[in-house]
Amino acid sequence: SGADSGPRRLTTDGLDKHRPVWSPDGRRLLVARELPDGSSILLEWIDPAGAEPPRRLTDRKETEYQAAISPEGSRVLLT
Repeated sequence: SGADSGPRRLTTDGLDKHRPVWSPDGRRLLVARELPDGSSILLEWIDPAGAEPPRRLTDRKETEYQAAISPEGSRVLLT
C-alpha cells in the first residue's frame, strides 16, 4: 500500500516456488517450495512482513504441490 506498491521479493534462496495461496486474513502466503537437491516440493508459510521465518508444514518425503486453506485459516488441506 502507499507509495511502495510495486513488486517486492519475499524469498532469497533462489529455489522455485509454486502455487502461492494467501491466508484468509492476508497476512501469510502458503507456497510449494522445491528442496535444494530438487528431490521434492514441500509446503511452507511465508510471512510477507518478514516477522516470521518461513515455516514448513509437514515432514513428509512425498511431493506436495497443492493446498487449500480453510476459511478461518486454522487448517490446510493437501490436495
